[in-house]
Amino acid sequence: MFPAIDTAIAKCTKVIRDHSMPNNDRPSKKKEEHNRWIDENWTTIGIASYYRRDYDGAMKSFNFVRKFYSNDPSLYVGELWMAKTHIAEGKLTKAKFNLDNLDAALLAEQEREKAKKKSKKKSDKEEEIAKFPKEIRFELELTKAELALLKSEQNEAIVYLEESLKHAKMKDDTERVHFILGQLYSIKGEKDTAY
Repeated sequence: MFPAIDTAIAKCTKVIRDHSMPNNDRPSKKKEEHNRWIDENWTTIGIASYYRRDYDGAMKSFNFVRKFYSNDPSLYVGELWMAKTHIAEGKLTKAKFNLDNLDAALLAEQEREKAKKKSKKKSDKEEEIAKFPKEIRFELELTKAELALLKSEQNEAIVYLEESLKHAKMKDDTERVHFILGQLYSIKGEKDTAY
C-alpha cells in the first residue's frame, strides 16, 4: 500500500502548494483560507501518514488543521484521527483527552440544535462554531470502544459499540460491530445475547 499512500500524499501536497489562497509559505501570517478544500487535503495527508505508520507526520498534519482551521468541520475529523494516532502510539491518556474534546463538541452541537428549535433566530456566535460532522459519529464511537477495550473496560466498549450501530451506514460496518459484540457478550458469559 505504500506506493498508493505516497501518491496520495504527493497529490494532496501539490493541491495545497498550487491552490492555497493566500499562499501557504508563511502560515503564521495567514488569517483565512479562501480555498475551501485545503483543510481536507491536510486531513488526507494526516490520514495517509497514519496508515503509513508515520505517526509524527500524521500528528503534524492534524495539529496544523487544529491550529489554522478551528472554525471548520475538519477540526473534528482531525481531532478524531489524533485520538486514533495516540491509541496507535499507546498514549491512551492523550487519546482520551481528544475523545473527550469530541464528546464536548458533540454535546455543544446538540445544545445548539435544541436552542435553535426554540428560537428561530440565528446568533452571531453560531456562525463562528463549526458544525459537528454527522458522518464521523460511527468512527467516533468505534474509537471510543477501541480505547475502552485497550483499558479492559468491556462493559463500556459494549455501550459504545451499541451506540455505533445507530450511526452505521454500510452493511459491512454493522456486521463487523455485531461480530465484536458477540465476542464481548461471549466473554461476559451471556451466550444468548452473544448468539
